[in-house]
Amino acid sequence: MYVPEHKQVLVGKLTQMAASKAPLELLQGAAKLEESFDIEPTPGKGRGVGGIRLLTLLPKLREGEAGRSVQRIVLEVFPKTYFIRTISLYEASGNVASFEFSSLQSNIGLGDAFFDLKLPADVEVVKAPVFSTPQ
Repeated sequence: MYVPEHKQVLVGKLTQMAASKAPLELLQGAAKLEESFDIEPTPGKGRGVGGIRLLTLLPKLREGEAGRSVQRIVLEVFPKTYFIRTISLYEASGNVASFEFSSLQSNIGLGDAFFDLKLPADVEVVKAPVFSTPQ
């Protein structure tokens, strides 16, 4: 994960850096929604672009997990494509992380070179912490 403003890059396995795998699985398309989440309309009158209701996903507790760091995920989708437009992660700590996506294109055939990261010389490379579930 590279944050230019911090002049720092965190290097590690994404599945070990994430305190919760639910958002990662959702964005990768690896989550089977009904198996991974309880799904419900978001309470209130909030609606996304085009009037589509917001959707709340409640990550299901998996066998062997002590707890969930992400309590709920609220999604907004684009009306015509149903691609994710916004995603908000509500954590047990009270933190909320919101992301907005735009100019999405699917299957455009990116080459491997696109993923070669070239960092400026003054960037510090740090090994990312590995999160473990509380015992």
